Amino acid sequence: MSEGTNNVEVVVAQIVDPLLNVRKASPGSLFFQGALIFLLGLVLVGEPLVSLLVITIIAGIFMVANSILMAVRAIRDTGKRRTFGLIYSALVLILGILTLLHPLLMNVIWIVFIGAWEIIVGVEMLVNKYSANGGYMKFSGIMSILVGILFLIWPLFGLMAFIWVAGILMIALGIMMLVSAFRLSRKK
Repeated sequence: MSEGTNNVEVVVAQIVDPLLNVRKASPGSLFFQGALIFLLGLVLVGEPLVSLLVITIIAGIFMVANSILMAVRAIRDTGKRRTFGLIYSALVLILGILTLLHPLLMNVIWIVFIGAWEIIVGVEMLVNKYSANGGYMKFSGIMSILVGILFLIWPLFGLMAFIWVAGILMIALGIMMLVSAFRLSRKK
């Protein structure tokens, strides 16, 4: 094997193996999973708004279902845990219903929150005592602030960026899994 082949195997071993236990997977199973992840990545990149809507609706359904389970568990608790659990489950239920009724609005609210958070983190990185010694901290702080400002000014751009990055990462993971499936099938 060439040195380039060994480098690919190292990357696959470090990234894919812990996620999907590649060494124990059958080549067919690994191929199917890799193809599915690759195709889902293509859908995220190709149809980001539709993907975002579907993911948001699934998240809303999950929040509603989870809030019901949390309420049942809270009813079984006593004292402050019961009170906190019921309040928390009611808040999650409200968020879930709002997410199902207004998915785009809830996504915009989340991205604005993330933008504000990025600005806070960026400022903290710039004023942190460790940033005086490292250009990396200053650069990271400036980039965080810029991303935060972009998310606040153009929240839909921020949503699209999240979906595109997730899609690109899924495409890369799918390709690595497909390569691993082919390598495993040649070894068996």
